[in-house]
Amino acid sequence: MATSNVGVSMTERAPPTFLLRNVGIIMIKSMFGILVVFWGVFASPLFATEEYVVGVGDYDYLPHHGLVDREYTGYAREVLDLFSQTSGYLLTYRPLPWKRVIHEYIRGDVDFIFPDNPHWDTEAKEGKDVQYSNTVVTYIDGVVVLPENKGKGISHLKILGTVRGFTSLDYYGDIESGQIELSENTNFIPLLQQVLMKRVDGAYIEVSVANYYLREHLKKPGALVLDADLPHTEDSYYLSSIKYPQIIQEFNEFLTAEQDVIETLQKKYKVGAFAL
Repeated sequence: MATSNVGVSMTERAPPTFLLRNVGIIMIKSMFGILVVFWGVFASPLFATEEYVVGVGDYDYLPHHGLVDREYTGYAREVLDLFSQTSGYLLTYRPLPWKRVIHEYIRGDVDFIFPDNPHWDTEAKEGKDVQYSNTVVTYIDGVVVLPENKGKGISHLKILGTVRGFTSLDYYGDIESGQIELSENTNFIPLLQQVLMKRVDGAYIEVSVANYYLREHLKKPGALVLDADLPHTEDSYYLSSIKYPQIIQEFNEFLTAEQDVIETLQKKYKVGAFAL
């Protein structure tokens, strides 16, 4: 009887194990390559981070802004960091003397500056298309006096204290004419102490800054008050840019969208409407 050939020819046998392994590796590599291309084409724009430099003053002006161990801090830092988080832009802060801030800003070495105002550094900005944001916070530059001297009028203001480098524009004419003597100080603490000790009649200072130093450093909250009957300036601090007007527009939209959060931060730092 004929015997059936139950063997399997070489062409019908399963591929050797090493061949299957090599094919598998090739397929995995191919799939990985496709994923890398897909990630590069589609995912990168979603996670790309654009970095911008904000020029800031290297002086302490808390609670608005200041430097603690060379780290930019205060109300302004929280607002700008919040914008960075919501927009995806990476903001880095470059503290410099203010003249250097303006110089690098005009030269294009910094992308934004804060705080800024259309009335400041007008000669340096001449010919530049500076874009200003909406109000980041309002401020009041005025004279703080002892409570018993409030309302006595400008004739009582014989000696006016200020911090060196800060211009008392509201009193420039009176100082130039000699009607008011200007006493300059190195920083805010001795300035306010001079008023408390009656060595000067008042201090020209931003109100929330005065309240901060009275409260946090001198431990005498409310010991000096704004005399709103004396000349003073009420205005706003803005973020500005020459190079990126479209980001200023985005920042304006952020200020509107996050209005409640901004107000909470102003309350926390006692600035703007919460300064008095």
